[in-house]
Amino acid sequence: MVEKQLMVETLSELQIWIEGKFALITQAQVTAHDDLTNVRKTVHDLAGHMTVLTMLNLPDKLSKLEAADKTHEANIEKFITDAAERRGALAVLKVVYAALGATIGVLITILLQFYRS
Repeated sequence: MVEKQLMVETLSELQIWIEGKFALITQAQVTAHDDLTNVRKTVHDLAGHMTVLTMLNLPDKLSKLEAADKTHEANIEKFITDAAERRGALAVLKVVYAALGATIGVLITILLQFYRS
């Protein structure tokens, strides 16, 4: 900003001009103080938020969740394997049941043929 050359004719005008400059300086100091107060308050608030985030201990909680997830996946795989084994055992029992039924049917037929003859 380019200032005009000061044209003061009396001491009272000079005094008014100087008082105006001091008022501007005071206003600038108050504004700077308010800005600094706001910055300090913001830094303090952010430090509080950082403390909260640090206290949450997110990396440790994430590692515990990952371990629980791995355990859960292992349990699911075990359940699937057990279910497949049970289905296989049932299929074997059905085959044995059918084979025994056929064998008993053949034996009864043979015994009936011997009884008739």
